[in-house]
Amino acid sequence: MDGDPTRLLLMPTAFRYPRGRFGIAAPYGVTALGAYGVTDNLQVGIQAMAPLGLLAGGASIRVGVDFSWGSAAIQANALGLIVVAGGSQSLGLAGGGPLVSIGTRRSAITIGVQVSAIGFDSEWDGPYVTPHLGASLRVLGGVRVLAELLLPTYDRASLGELLVFIWGVRIFGGTHHVDAGLIMPLCPACTVSADFGIGIPLLTYGAHF
Repeated sequence: MDGDPTRLLLMPTAFRYPRGRFGIAAPYGVTALGAYGVTDNLQVGIQAMAPLGLLAGGASIRVGVDFSWGSAAIQANALGLIVVAGGSQSLGLAGGGPLVSIGTRRSAITIGVQVSAIGFDSEWDGPYVTPHLGASLRVLGGVRVLAELLLPTYDRASLGELLVFIWGVRIFGGTHHVDAGLIMPLCPACTVSADFGIGIPLLTYGAHF
């Protein structure tokens, strides 16, 4: 699978697992993301989180078609969380959008738009629109350089007021890989960038079968 071309450090690509192939990713070792290629054009996924005062579960579906220049797909996601520490509360996330990856499974540029809604107990808020741009470049036999730029909207903020830059490397061999990256929020009104210096560490273990 060449270091899992179906995902960047955070966001998905338009590529999918081939029929009968299964992959997992575990950000920080507490969240497990699983995906299975039902056909070459259809991938389904599940998500679970280790008990840390909450229960979480989710599902995703990605439908796409490969072309000579790359791949195009549509993905939909849903995630539910129940906070059990300090009183029961529920949180829901739902969304999806189009994805286009230009290139090959070895190296590609991905453009996408994520439209999401957030629900607290029984009240939902949104939509929140997040255009995103990502690149994956294989530079050595077992090393990928990855970079992503997200433009999320939040509350009443306009598009472009907040930028999130993510970059890092994926080291892979055989059926296993490890991601090491940094998440860098970029906006004049944010203090989180200064609080975390060069960025928030992002560590992920992954495998495919």
